[in-house]
Amino acid sequence: MKKTLSILLSLLLIAGCITSNTVIANASSNSTKRVVTYFPSWGVYQAGQQHITVDKIPWDKITHVNHAFFEITSDFKIQTTDSYADFENTNFPHAAKADWNKYPNTGYPEGTVFGHFGEYKYYKSKYPNVKILISVGGWTRSNMFHEAASTEQNRKTLANSMVDVMKQYPFIDGIDVDWEYPTETRASEDQYDRGCVGGPEDKHNFTLLLKTIRETFDENNMQDKLLTVAVSAGASKIKNTEPDKYSQYVDYIGVMTYDFAGGWDKVTGHLAGLYLNPNDTTRPNFDMDDAMKLFRDTYNVPSNKLLAGSPLYSRGWANVQPGPNGDGLFQPGDSNFKGNLGDGGQYSWYDIKNIENAQGWVKYRDPIAKTPYLYNANTKQFLTYEDKTSLKERINYINDNNYGGLIVWDSSGDDVKNGWPMHTQMYNGLIK
Repeated sequence: MKKTLSILLSLLLIAGCITSNTVIANASSNSTKRVVTYFPSWGVYQAGQQHITVDKIPWDKITHVNHAFFEITSDFKIQTTDSYADFENTNFPHAAKADWNKYPNTGYPEGTVFGHFGEYKYYKSKYPNVKILISVGGWTRSNMFHEAASTEQNRKTLANSMVDVMKQYPFIDGIDVDWEYPTETRASEDQYDRGCVGGPEDKHNFTLLLKTIRETFDENNMQDKLLTVAVSAGASKIKNTEPDKYSQYVDYIGVMTYDFAGGWDKVTGHLAGLYLNPNDTTRPNFDMDDAMKLFRDTYNVPSNKLLAGSPLYSRGWANVQPGPNGDGLFQPGDSNFKGNLGDGGQYSWYDIKNIENAQGWVKYRDPIAKTPYLYNANTKQFLTYEDKTSLKERINYINDNNYGGLIVWDSSGDDVKNGWPMHTQMYNGLIK
């Protein structure tokens, strides 16, 4: 999957044939690792997410992009959560221009696509080896999975809908199922959140759903289309599914090895600790190493099918006392700390760089968990996040244990204007 862009451009320059339609090919590589970045479709509206659009995705630094999110309708079909942004917006950089003389009926040739998906179509022509997937569900749109998975008829309807979408948009390479979470019921948190409905039958029905989707792809000569899942890294949620059974139907499993700690907890901790610090008595065995080993060693999932997660955002707490070490770690706190992405100290990674150098903030590193944290003794605020050093540790861990790569939440958190340093580090460390 390695892209030798510089070699290709040199050859094209010599040949004198660089044009606006140049295909940027992906050269072969011995690496089987993946760098999967999530693209938040709503980020176009959010300053905290840099008003991100598809053309801002670091296409030469990833192997896969997951479009977040589609949802499941009441009749068990998938649909966009934002039709305008995904299919109608004509203001994106590569949107087709109307030619009423050539196309008198509509102004556009048949098959023209606008919105984010029009941009995907364009970039797929430039980066044909980058896989584009539609991610279904997520935290706010998992409400219909329980019913959709409950009968074979419903499962088949959903799977056929996925096939129909990929037939309509053949540049889409697969589906990412992000059911958060099987067996669990929770109420809606705000006007954007649909909550989730669950029951004990979800444990096996999740496996059956993935089996039906895979078989339906194959029946429609879509053996090359990918089926992936994003799953919890928490043991209590993992045991509510059957990784040893469902793993055979998916191309890889994205283990969300982040959100181990956040403002919902009453004690500070690490957002994405690589290892468990035994002083963290609030979250025993809630770390990347324990999660990945649980899938690999207990459920016998092949290591190359397991992708760890990297967060390009922070979590935080307010009203945190220094504690015995003066750094606020593993101390009581609350979520009354608003960042540029929301409550609970949520900042994009590119903003954290500025906070690191802001007055009053001190940076620390947990030598056991291998992750950084920031504490401000004046404001009593605490932040946990990923930095380049912890990312290097994460990449080394993946390589040393022959895991399949990284999923990244999300693309908008990187420093878009200054070379995508985090995605670059991921790509160089895993793919090159």
